[in-house]
Amino acid sequence: MAKKETQFMETRRLEGQRCECSAEISLPDYNTDVRKILYFSATPHHISSFASADALECSGEVVFDVIYLDFEGAVSSASFSGDYNFKVKCDTENYKDSLVETSLDNVSLRLMSPRKIAAKATLDSDVMILSEKSFICEGDALDEARAPQLERTFAMARRTSITKPKEREYADSLCRFDGKTVDDVQLLHIHSSPKIERVSMEGENCEIGGYIYVEALIKTDDCPICKFEKKLELSEQIPLENVSEGAELYPYVKVVSEAASIRGDESGVELVLNIISESQVVSEENQRLELLTDNYLTTCDCENVYSEASFDEYLGRVVAEEEINEKIPFESLGVGKLRDVVFTTAKARIKSRDIDGDKMKIEGEILVSSIANEINNEEDVEIIPLKFSHEFTKNVNLNCQITPNIEIFTDIDLQDVSVNIDTDAVFLHGKMHISCTMAERRKIAALKSSNVVPDSDFTTNPARIEVYYPTAGESLYSIAKSHHTTLEKIAEDNPDVAEVFGAVDEKSAKIKRLIIT
Repeated sequence: MAKKETQFMETRRLEGQRCECSAEISLPDYNTDVRKILYFSATPHHISSFASADALECSGEVVFDVIYLDFEGAVSSASFSGDYNFKVKCDTENYKDSLVETSLDNVSLRLMSPRKIAAKATLDSDVMILSEKSFICEGDALDEARAPQLERTFAMARRTSITKPKEREYADSLCRFDGKTVDDVQLLHIHSSPKIERVSMEGENCEIGGYIYVEALIKTDDCPICKFEKKLELSEQIPLENVSEGAELYPYVKVVSEAASIRGDESGVELVLNIISESQVVSEENQRLELLTDNYLTTCDCENVYSEASFDEYLGRVVAEEEINEKIPFESLGVGKLRDVVFTTAKARIKSRDIDGDKMKIEGEILVSSIANEINNEEDVEIIPLKFSHEFTKNVNLNCQITPNIEIFTDIDLQDVSVNIDTDAVFLHGKMHISCTMAERRKIAALKSSNVVPDSDFTTNPARIEVYYPTAGESLYSIAKSHHTTLEKIAEDNPDVAEVFGAVDEKSAKIKRLIIT
């Protein structure tokens, strides 16, 4: 039995896969009790994904960092972690690859006792699943010996590829304190984030360039808290397989481990970074599919069965950039006179998306957490936490008319966020990159099977000549099928008319008559 198969790649992106992670820590005996929380953060690290019986199982850990003041007025810190996992339904039989992006939707911290801290985080993950699919049509009416008259439809289908992660380890000195001992220096917190500045395709490789920005909060015997920062050069070549030159490339770089060690020698103390990053590239393009949509035989009748073939067409990605410049008075923050801001982190959250025609209105907020030095009424400097939010509205031109069949996935990336102090206000600065990836769901009635109807042989009259007058909506293919002849025979008997028809599925509104033999 003849069989014709069309293979393609299916891309599914599932947004909003939520789960929770909890953890707690009891401070060791050498730490004093917690008096005030200055800063806390949570960093998710996706560890693994594997396809089980009917689902993709994802797991990872969240690292919680806390900086606090103890009852002796000293700055101290604690770090602890908890595991998380979740499942998404998946066609594991055809599973090819996946990419998981996890962010934090909400983090809460609770002081259970002066020496016990509990934390809880709600995680929001976007999961991209790649599957190898195929449309199969089979039946004895497709045998080449029967000279089947096949109608084909061509379509564009999204083809996504994900490279294997490439790991790189950075071991570099961040700072040095001459004349200090190991007991004089304490690492309070370390934070790193990648910034991609250039992406290009060179031969069979994708070149990624930029840097990993690292900042560390350090406590010394003569300074309660100070920040050190460094840029680690990011330069990777990621091998690409089966990717055309016209494909769009989207790099993903994440820090999977960040640590630092304090090393002492006879002359002082050095803080050495140990950062591990993973780099991947996602390529997006369309592949041309050829689908069978009909079949007939000129010697006998056949029975056709159809099914709906569905796939996505990649429409592209739109990137919009927004400058962040916001002034927040001290009064609205509930603080007095600030001297400086030591450390700042920020994350963006989308609240709503509204589409009107070819534009999308995005509303959201930027959540900012800082550690600042405040000058109190006694003119003494006190370390305080500083938290506030900045709401934003951004209109993005999508460059295409949006229909109900189009899916849009939105990502926000914050870069170069800083908080500066003026006499009576703080200023929030930075850049916000908003990317919208679009794909449209397509559906085609494809031929699933075609088999000869038993005892349906036709008797042909070689002397038959018929003058046929096409009606509106008919095509050369449909006329040939209804008269049990071939496209080639109609073209041979009607050379001028065949030129007017052009493609076999072109409608016949301009054709007055045909000679059919």
